[in-house]
Amino acid sequence: MLAAATAAALLTLDGSVRQITLVLIAIHAWAAMRLLMKNWTRFAQLIDREVDRGRLSSMLHEQKEIAERAVHLKTRFLASASHDLRQPMHAISLYLDGLAELDLPENIRPVINDARVCAHDMNDMFRSLLDMSRLDAQQAVPTLSTFSIGPVMSRVEKEFSPLASSRGVRLKVRPCTDHVYSDPVMVERIALNFVSNAVRHTTSGRILVACRVRGRSLRLAVYDTGRGIPQSEQQAIFEEFRQLDAPQTRDPSGGGLGLGLAIVRRLAQALRLPVTVRSTPGRGSMFAVDLPLVHVSRAGPQALSAASRLAGRLVVIVDDEPSILLAATFILQTAGCTVISARSSDEAMKSLTGSVRVPDFIICDYELHNSHNGADVIRMLREEFNHDIPALLVTGNTAGGEAGESATELGIKVLHKPLEASVLKQSLEELLANEGAMK
Repeated sequence: MLAAATAAALLTLDGSVRQITLVLIAIHAWAAMRLLMKNWTRFAQLIDREVDRGRLSSMLHEQKEIAERAVHLKTRFLASASHDLRQPMHAISLYLDGLAELDLPENIRPVINDARVCAHDMNDMFRSLLDMSRLDAQQAVPTLSTFSIGPVMSRVEKEFSPLASSRGVRLKVRPCTDHVYSDPVMVERIALNFVSNAVRHTTSGRILVACRVRGRSLRLAVYDTGRGIPQSEQQAIFEEFRQLDAPQTRDPSGGGLGLGLAIVRRLAQALRLPVTVRSTPGRGSMFAVDLPLVHVSRAGPQALSAASRLAGRLVVIVDDEPSILLAATFILQTAGCTVISARSSDEAMKSLTGSVRVPDFIICDYELHNSHNGADVIRMLREEFNHDIPALLVTGNTAGGEAGESATELGIKVLHKPLEASVLKQSLEELLANEGAMK
């Protein structure tokens, strides 16, 4: 176009008009070239940016795959490592709980109590790591049902009363018989983590665990007279591995991992439950979760106490770890049970050969070092006696859902190691209660 305009100006114009026209054409050509170079530079920069964006996207995708593999490997590591570590911790907890129930000399009892505190803290850390690994692996899926909050309150009192007393803190749990609709296991973990946090950060005074009806909800709240939390930190405490106490003021016997409240947040999000925290520095804190309230008819009082109901029961325990087998036998015999212990399915069948009495309970480890797992053993014993014997499946493996799937097929409960004596006995009491309700 510039060439055509220049030719037309030379052929049709003359004199000063031609010169002016040629000058204007030259200026226009110079401006057009400047604009062209500027646009070309911008276009080249856009091309470079697009190339860089593609390269960064590829690197991000690669790093995302590396991170996902790392999370998967971490979960597998926690599962395998915790399984091996939980076996001795499981036996230690049972032995210490059993020793605490014996008539010991006064100079020995404080040592046993201190050992129980240490074992409790270790168990608490194991449970926290287990919960976090299950939540990270998205294995914790809520199973919603209507249940009474009373057993949850009883479990809290049984588990933390000795620990609170040993640390000079008064723990009061107000009984509650209201019913809620949620996942009972997850709600129990929330309550236990609330109380564990309160016991760990309360050096004197008292802790109150209570329920209160609020419209269509039941608020489960834990009050303590601890150091309190500043307003600016009341959301940060729900982050993983976040501990507000300074190292010099932290309780050396119960420092924890800083995972308890993080697990509460994850579980509450999974259940879509609101969590409330109120705290005043120097006066104490209140942690609460609001549960959907369900109105049901009140049940009558139980006729027998837990201790008398377990006494005389025949329990079959199958576990290939001798230390765990001896510890569990010791605990149940202390509770008045008759125990048949075995390290394999063949040994269990041999011990029961000729027996006309149907076992009241079966407690079986899932990971057995032979051709049969715990679920197989429970099936074999039930077929042998032609009776749906109440059973518990115990596992220390946190990876995969084989134990959970087998338990669902059998209609039984899964307990995770390390297992405390109170949890074991409470689970047997629940089996008795369920059996009585079915009759």
